[in-house]
Amino acid sequence: MPAFCVKCAKDPFLAALISEAGSLTAECAICGTFNIMSLDCNDNCLRNLFRALVRYNFSEWEYNTHMGGDDLERLLRQENPITAYETIWNTDNYEEALSHIFHKPYEDYDKGISMFSGYDEGGEQLPALSAIKDSSDSTLVKLQRQLEEKNYFLLEEDARKLLVPHTRNLERFIEAEKILYRSRIGFKHRATPLFGWGDTWHYKPYDVDQLSAPRPLAAGGGRLNRPGVAYLYLATDEKTAISEVRPHPGHHVSVGAFQCSSRLRIADFNAISIREYCDSDHKLRQYLFLKTIDKLFSLPVPPEERGRYSFTQFLSDALRHVGFDGIAYRSSVASGVNLAVFDPCSFSYVAGSAKVVRIDHLEYDYSGESPWKVDDDYMTDQNGDYLQ
Repeated sequence: MPAFCVKCAKDPFLAALISEAGSLTAECAICGTFNIMSLDCNDNCLRNLFRALVRYNFSEWEYNTHMGGDDLERLLRQENPITAYETIWNTDNYEEALSHIFHKPYEDYDKGISMFSGYDEGGEQLPALSAIKDSSDSTLVKLQRQLEEKNYFLLEEDARKLLVPHTRNLERFIEAEKILYRSRIGFKHRATPLFGWGDTWHYKPYDVDQLSAPRPLAAGGGRLNRPGVAYLYLATDEKTAISEVRPHPGHHVSVGAFQCSSRLRIADFNAISIREYCDSDHKLRQYLFLKTIDKLFSLPVPPEERGRYSFTQFLSDALRHVGFDGIAYRSSVASGVNLAVFDPCSFSYVAGSAKVVRIDHLEYDYSGESPWKVDDDYMTDQNGDYLQ
């Protein structure tokens, strides 16, 4: 029976599973690597995770031949985010391994992961399955639209009910004395030394209260806090903390360390693992729910569109109400993780840690959007309103 080895896996979750649950193999029958950890393709955990990763990365349009896509095996015989496929692999063994993983493409909703949407009871084709990475949970979309019509406090109980089942999987703890970082554009003073060269500036950074969270009355609305509510936004490293204040080239930024004073219970969206949700379509739907919130918390929002923060502020309130002390989420501008702490007094400034840095240059990543086609009919505009 063919098995995938650690080197066959490109996805880090798949590689981790093989390392933890596999056994040492003299030679991988797929890629030919010697003396390496491998896991049989009939292993139920590997099978479910592999199928979940396909559902995460690809839409059914891409792999359902009845909808014009390639078959699954052909899709994975090219560059892909799941396997480290190379043309030198043993193609027969690779395809046999995939055939075992994709055997029985339809599963019971709460017992496995289906690869196709199938048909309803009346024989009508159901909508194609969308790639999870490009999808949003319909329950959250509906709640967001309701928030446009109703005051947030009328919907708080609905949000709490949605979040309560996920608290255990979201729960992480930050221990006392943990060090995180915070920054602010600008500095307190600069001057040239009296007995120096005369043309060298020395900088005194913001520190203590000037670098900490603003007082509530001075707090503007942020990604997770409402206007007039002060949260302490921190990052796991200096670069992320600096990047999050969106400085321009030539700006000077003060950055300093803050220490946690007591153990905090955090809703950690950065740590959501698809491995915990790959047992069934039902669990995969729960994963989509959490990944949608994760995406909302991390999504870059231009300054002119900060009204979009109303929904993330609403979700933040709901997480606070279910007993969390803060929220951890991915940074959209750096490799670290952000933390919003509901009580700024939970962290204290580390004396003498602040310094001033100068921003020398910025680098932008960009991606092209689908072009507007004159001959196409369009259903909705950017606000979700139907076009006539």
